[in-house]
Amino acid sequence: MLVRIEVLPWLSELVDGGIAGKALLEDEIPEGASLRDLLLRLHETHPRFGRLVFDPSRGQITGHAEIAVNGTLYDQAGGLSTPLREGDTVTFLPGIAGG
Repeated sequence: MLVRIEVLPWLSELVDGGIAGKALLEDEIPEGASLRDLLLRLHETHPRFGRLVFDPSRGQITGHAEIAVNGTLYDQAGGLSTPLREGDTVTFLPGIAGG
């Protein structure tokens, strides 16, 4: 099944999208795949981006990016176990730090 992946700047340069604009990707994933499965796949296909966003050895998001599934932050959508469906959009936004 096909899912859409949006990577917003500055993260977009890590998937060859350039530093100034967002990168739009599409990925074919198996039926029944979860957000965790997509992150593992991105870790393989875009290693620099994957390492920055997800730590597979710990099975955790690194905190350098926020992730939304169809506009809902992943932790509110069901966490890493969130099932993905045909036509879903997964958006990666740069993490926000402040004081």
